[in-house]
Order: sequence, then structure tokens, then C-alpha cells
Amino acid sequence: MNNYLFSQGGSGTKYTLMNFNWSEGLYSRHQRTVNFRNESDKFVYIFNNPIDILKSFERRGFLNRKDAVINLQADVSYKPPMDLTSIGEMGIDFFHFENHFDNFYNQKNKGLFIKFESLDKGWKEIERFTGMKSMSEFEWKYKNSNHSVYSDETINKLNNMYSSWIEKYNNLDSVFYNKKIKKIKI
Repeated sequence: MNNYLFSQGGSGTKYTLMNFNWSEGLYSRHQRTVNFRNESDKFVYIFNNPIDILKSFERRGFLNRKDAVINLQADVSYKPPMDLTSIGEMGIDFFHFENHFDNFYNQKNKGLFIKFESLDKGWKEIERFTGMKSMSEFEWKYKNSNHSVYSDETINKLNNMYSSWIEKYNNLDSVFYNKKIKKIKI
């Protein structure tokens, strides 16, 4: 059995890597299609609000290159350089964040799903699910994307573009499994 770690990017993957020794498991980054080695392989999937992901991509310069869409195996028609305002103006979801999530949610292998803002609450569940131990000295620091640097018009356009996924995201539990395993107590 192998443990895998996946995310949409901009979702706290580095925090999770710092808090667990993934040499005990496999860190597979952001691809949307996976060929697990065994049916018993398990995965942890960290996800985030799409606008917060885009803010993270922009802060790290990913929107000025094709890196993010290539890593997510998404729409390579993406033409950099772009920023949140230009993506909002175009109204095109080059990253297909909801589809990325759905591909993992519908996996036959067992998966543990954790929202970015609840990552600190998910550490114990990651331990139980994977058998890996977290590092006790790790300190979780929640980073909230600052939308105030963008106009209300840009944020509204992005909210409209991602409305289906944002609504779904807001209605999902903070920590859950794609298969019935046991009741989670956080």
C-alpha cells in the first residue's frame, strides 16, 4: 500500500509536506489523472477556493507562465502573461479546478479530502489515514488571500465564473473521505 499527496496547487501542499515525512509515502503534486499502483493505495487531497488558488498562483508568478495549467493537466491554450483581472475579463477557467477535484473524488481508491482553511484540523486524520506521524514542532500559519487589492468588479467576475465550484466548495465538509470509512471526529 502506498500513500499519495495531491492538491490543486495553492492549497497548502507545502505546509503538508513540511509537517509529514512523505518519504514514507508518495508526493505526486498536481496532476489530475492518476494511475495508482494498487487498489489499496490511498491518497490525501488538499483543495482550496479557486480565487484563493489563483491569488497564490499570481503571487508566485505562475500566471505569467504556463506552469500552473501544465501541472494541473488543464487548458494549455492559456496564453501568459495574465493576472486575476485579465482572467476575470476573459471569463475562462483555464485551470478546471472543479474537474480536478471531481477526478479525485470519483477515484476508486480511498481518499481523504481536506479544505485548505481546515488543514490544521486535518493533521490527526492524516495520521490515522496514512499511518504517518506529523512533526510536533510544526506550526500551522493560515494565509488568507487579500482580495482588497482587486476591484469589486474583478472579484465579482471571478465569483461568477467559478460560482458552481464555489457553491459546491462552501457546502463540503472541512475534512471528509470519498468512501465511507468511518465517522471523522475533529
